[in-house]
Amino acid sequence: MSYLPGTQNKFSDAVRHLLAVEYDAIESYQAARNRIQEKEYKETIEDHIKEHQEFVKKLEGFMQKHHFTFETGPSGKQMLSIGRIALAKLIDDKSVLRALISVEKASKKACEQMKTFEENDKSSHTLFKKGVAHFDAHEKWLSDHIQH
Repeated sequence: MSYLPGTQNKFSDAVRHLLAVEYDAIESYQAARNRIQEKEYKETIEDHIKEHQEFVKKLEGFMQKHHFTFETGPSGKQMLSIGRIALAKLIDDKSVLRALISVEKASKKACEQMKTFEENDKSSHTLFKKGVAHFDAHEKWLSDHIQH
């Protein structure tokens, strides 16, 4: 299965892709939390981790309900994001926040792709819409704190 957003032809593959992106986002956020020095940043990053974990639980439940098979953990792709975060830490905490913006953008893009499928019913549409709202809020917080 391709891990490039927008390249999945089947709804089940797109949901699997979104779940993989979310597993990777959690791993990336955990790597960031372990590298950040600023206490306020750590606390908010922990909140973002919890929101991503809650979204993963909802996605897993959705996939089970629809009898989709799925992985139960991160792919190898998270190594790219974790590496980017580790390199960013060599500069400063704000660089780590910049690296997390790309994580949020990937989650948002994968979630927005779900709108393109006919199988996206009202309940799944609500789930994906809430996901996008969380990702937007996370990205805004990250952007706001990079500028301060």
